[in-house]
Amino acid sequence: MPKVVPKKDQKVSKRGKNEDVKKKRRKNKVKKDPNAPKKPVSAYLLFCEEWREKVRAEHAEASFGEIGRLLGEQWRGYSEDQKAPYLAKQHKNKAKYDEELKKYNESKDVAEDDDEDEEDEESD
Repeated sequence: MPKVVPKKDQKVSKRGKNEDVKKKRRKNKVKKDPNAPKKPVSAYLLFCEEWREKVRAEHAEASFGEIGRLLGEQWRGYSEDQKAPYLAKQHKNKAKYDEELKKYNESKDVAEDDDEDEEDEESD
């Protein structure tokens, strides 16, 4: 292992780590609202839901990863016409999600407005 030679202005610990480098801190994750609607599933995942059991039956000895690889190869081999039913389901689910999200955001805005009104009344 090569020795670390410190620069003039740099302090080096006994283990050779640069002390000037600060540790990266993780940003706080934004907590998800459990009442928020779930995002729609992609066309590929709809395809996988339908075909996973069939592929597993054909390749009983295959591991989980190998089944995923086989499904991916099958999906890539499909033409646009063969993918069309899955894409249609995806668009239908996306439209439903957009409606639910719109309703959720409207109800969330109303709830926030009520909270602001209560705070204003308390401060008076």
